[in-house]
Amino acid sequence: MSKVGLHIVATGPRTGLGAFLERVAAQSSDPLLVKCVGDFSPATEAKRILGDRAITVGRKTGQGWEGLDEHPIGGTPPDAVAELHFRQVYEPAIKANPQIDIWEPSNEWSAYPSWQADWYILMARYFEEFGKRMGVFAFSTGNPPLTWHSAIVRCCLELKRRNAGHVLTSHEYGGVGFSDPTLRDTQPYHALRYRTLYERLRADDAVIPLILSETGQDGGATFIGERAFIEDYAWYDAELMRDDYVIGCCAWTLGNWGSANFAPALPALADYIISHPQSGPLPYRSYLPLVERGVSPAESVSPGAVAAALALGGAAWLVNRRVRARRRVRDVG
Repeated sequence: MSKVGLHIVATGPRTGLGAFLERVAAQSSDPLLVKCVGDFSPATEAKRILGDRAITVGRKTGQGWEGLDEHPIGGTPPDAVAELHFRQVYEPAIKANPQIDIWEPSNEWSAYPSWQADWYILMARYFEEFGKRMGVFAFSTGNPPLTWHSAIVRCCLELKRRNAGHVLTSHEYGGVGFSDPTLRDTQPYHALRYRTLYERLRADDAVIPLILSETGQDGGATFIGERAFIEDYAWYDAELMRDDYVIGCCAWTLGNWGSANFAPALPALADYIISHPQSGPLPYRSYLPLVERGVSPAESVSPGAVAAALALGGAAWLVNRRVRARRRVRDVG
């Protein structure tokens, strides 16, 4: 199977999306991740065509988009915020969009991990009232630093105990601080960074499923071309399949964000998903190397260098469009 899915923003053309979904539905029996931001109609289309094989993720924009800094800054505890925020923002969204399975309450909030952990734990009960799941944290690429791990463990332990299907989400991009735009070029600082966190989660019996809810090349700024796009995701997909806790990744992006719309690659991506894993001759449209499971990734840096980079966290690597002043504030929880 393939673990590559779609990320879709609210504006701009999604030429070929319907045909892509129809082909995948007819010629593959595997699940497909579909994440929508702002406009949730593509999730409706995915559910109509794929049924429950479409695993849909939704994120609202606006209030709380990248966090709720004013509350921890002002000393407001999470329990004074959680229910009110849910009732005002997410309850109406859930009622209007029953096609969304998993909601991300925040996006790339790179501050206050302890406050965040408490907030997600409190929010869980309200999502569960409606039979919905959360995707928590949504780390920006190059995050989280090692100093966040204890708060993440605490959150994941409670969500695992609740046994309601909540997941951890994270973002991984190529091209951030590296000359090559691909995901492959950035491992393990960005691509596959999640493995360091999951070593800690496993040690503390706190593993919950993971969705890489944004993944892409060149910091999400450009579509690097059909062949390079597919080849990079073939490598990434093979790595994700080695980790059974990974549900999948959402490829950035369909719709208008910079020059990143990968709609021209949808036919080739459908070919890849349908033919994967490949045991015979590659179809004529495929540009992919035959990838074997269980092959160790090439390591280009020493374990000590990797540990040092991970300990520093992602501040030096964040995409410029994601840098916000709030990220200079240290968590005090």
